[in-house]
Amino acid sequence: MSIFGKIKDAIFGHKAAAPTPTGDLSQGTPGGTTVAPAPTLTAPATVDVEQVLNDISAQKGNPDLNWKSS
Repeated sequence: MSIFGKIKDAIFGHKAAAPTPTGDLSQGTPGGTTVAPAPTLTAPATVDVEQVLNDISAQKGNPDLNWKSS
């Protein structure tokens, strides 16, 4: 193992070896288990950044602060 590999392992830990599949592979799934469907991902909420920054600058009360050109 290289010195970089030793440092990387010391920082991030060792990567666990992937388990080897057991069971009949002709069935399509290892071990005869069923595969769960992928979870449905929802889109994150959209945020109006300009409005948020305008609200923050209004709360500060200093009209000389101009976040658009700074």
